[in-house]
Amino acid sequence: MLQLAGDRIYSIESVNELSEKFRNAKVVLAEFSAPDANKLRLVVSVKRVRQVIQSNPVIFHEKARSVLVFPGKLRLAVRETPEEARQKLIS
Repeated sequence: MLQLAGDRIYSIESVNELSEKFRNAKVVLAEFSAPDANKLRLVVSVKRVRQVIQSNPVIFHEKARSVLVFPGKLRLAVRETPEEARQKLIS
């Protein structure tokens, strides 16, 4: 599933195929770990992330350690610490 500008798009292509297409289009991507699923890959456009904040277990999953903030009201909880997330976004 892709989330583009608030709209969800479901694709029959694999995450690897989609990631390759975005990389070929010069979109810098970063991969994160989902807090509630070991096999789920979260791939985001580095340019779209506006901020990384500490996760709140009352609001987000208990294993989430940080939250990626995107334009609008979109938030994505991830397992990485805020510092680890920031490092992935600048690498």
